[in-house]
Amino acid sequence: MKTFYIISVSVFFFFASCKKEKDTITTHDINGMVFNNCTDSGLANVTVFLQDGKGLNLSRVSGANGNFSFNNVQIHSNTKYEYNLYIRSKSGINATTPEYCGFSGTRMFFKHTEADMFFKPRVTPRYLILNLFCNKSPITGPNDSIMFFFTNNIFHKNVSASPYMFGGGGFYGTNSYNIGNIGNYPMGKYNIDIDKWVSGVHTSLKDSIYLGWGAITSYTINW
Repeated sequence: MKTFYIISVSVFFFFASCKKEKDTITTHDINGMVFNNCTDSGLANVTVFLQDGKGLNLSRVSGANGNFSFNNVQIHSNTKYEYNLYIRSKSGINATTPEYCGFSGTRMFFKHTEADMFFKPRVTPRYLILNLFCNKSPITGPNDSIMFFFTNNIFHKNVSASPYMFGGGGFYGTNSYNIGNIGNYPMGKYNIDIDKWVSGVHTSLKDSIYLGWGAITSYTINW
C-alpha cells in the first residue's frame, strides 16, 4: 500500500510538471499608429503605454503621423503575460482649458504571436467649446425661426453606436443673439444643416466647420 502511494505521488508530479507552461522569450519591435476616429488619420502627441500585466510599463509619444514604436521588447510566450497597448482617457467634464478637454482612449490586447503586427489603437479626441451665435437681421417678427443640426459623418462611420449629431433645437425671432455653447463632442469636420423660416418663407442652407482637438471656436448662424 505504501509503495502504491509513493508511485501515485510520483505520477502526479510527473504529469503536473508536463502541464507546466513553457516560456520562450523573443525580441520584437512593437509598431503602430494612433488612429483618430474623427479624421481617419494618425494622431500626433499621444502617449502610448506598452504593458504586460507583470510590471512592464513602457511609454512612447506618437509622432507627426501618429506612428509609435517600442524597440527590442522581450516578449514571453507564457500566457500569464497579458500584452496590451494602453492610451488613457479623460472625461473632459468641467474642463475650461484645452489640455483637459475630453479624450476617449483605449486598451488593446494582443498575443505574443501577434507582436509583429502593425497596431492601430483607436481614440476619440474632443473639442472644448463651440460658442453659437445668431445674426438676427433681417427677422421680421416673433414667428421667424431657425433649426440647425451639426453632424460628424467620419466619426459616425467609425463609431456608429455613439452620438454624432448635436443641435436640432429651434429658436424664434425674439430669442437672444447669443444662443449658448456646446462642448466636449468629438473633434473633426461637422456638416451644418440650417432650416430658416422668415415671413413664412422656408430656406435650407448647408455649411461646415472644422473643430480641432481642444478647440475653442465660435460659429454665427445668419438669419
